[in-house]
Amino acid sequence: MSRIILRIITATQLTRLTLAFGAISDVWLVILLSRVDVELTVHAGSNLPRMPLWLAMTAGTLAAIGFFAYVTAINDVLDVKRDAAFSPDRPIPAGRIRQGQAVVVAIAALICALLAAAAFGGWSMHLAALTAIGMLFYNATGRFVPAVGIVTIGLIQGLHMLIPNAEFAFMLPVWTTVTHGMTVMAAVHVFASKRPPLSKRGIVGAATGWVIVTVAIFAVAKTRGGLWPIDRPLILLVWPGLAAASFVGLFVWVVRRGEGRVVADRLIRLGAVWQSFLAASWLAVAGLHVAAVSVAVLAVMGLGAMLLAETLTSLIAQPLNYRS
Repeated sequence: MSRIILRIITATQLTRLTLAFGAISDVWLVILLSRVDVELTVHAGSNLPRMPLWLAMTAGTLAAIGFFAYVTAINDVLDVKRDAAFSPDRPIPAGRIRQGQAVVVAIAALICALLAAAAFGGWSMHLAALTAIGMLFYNATGRFVPAVGIVTIGLIQGLHMLIPNAEFAFMLPVWTTVTHGMTVMAAVHVFASKRPPLSKRGIVGAATGWVIVTVAIFAVAKTRGGLWPIDRPLILLVWPGLAAASFVGLFVWVVRRGEGRVVADRLIRLGAVWQSFLAASWLAVAGLHVAAVSVAVLAVMGLGAMLLAETLTSLIAQPLNYRS
């Protein structure tokens, strides 16, 4: 196998970019909804209403990929000793990339994400900075306290989603993304047997955090015109309802057909795929059917990319090991 292919596989495994399409879908959702309905965008200080759509989508994509690569690379850098013992196939302990090189990748990805966020102006840079701080906090401290880590993941996904438009008014999609992220994170923590384990006290703490975050999101929504500031019938909530119900059904199916780390890996993939389908469902609510289909296709392409990455990795006898 050529060195170029090996480097591509190593970079993909380090940054787990085959899972990034869920984050990209969330950013695209906010961009598209903000541009289709001026009531969803507060123009003061924001460049989004004046940006060509292609530029906004490109900047959003780069921000999503940059932050995703940053948080995953930092995770591997901080987990070198643990991976050497429990996941020796990861790029750093396997010797396919040095720890210093992984740090460079993380810093470069963060710079890319911040520059992309700066294109949106206004409060976007502030949210980008908070997102970066939240990711560092999660990797350095939060993940070692299960309840804190679960809530932090939800907050990170919500903040990241709002980077293109910090004053986005339609907060229901943000709430579903936060809830989805916390649910997947909690399940992965349990089935991957992460340490420390998620105790009953941890479950109560995570549930309490979810309630607090929910109240905060709804309070922000109230100041921005309510939870439903778009001129669309409420019956269209059937689309995100179907997406959520399908996720629950597949979640149960995955849990029943495996155990332990295998289930955790599958739930991570399922969570990323359904993150895109949730975004597509909200685009359908807004009447953006072409965009909804495009985001759904992105999810299918992402799934294909995951399978391709696994196949390529198997060629060098280093199976991918996805971790949150």
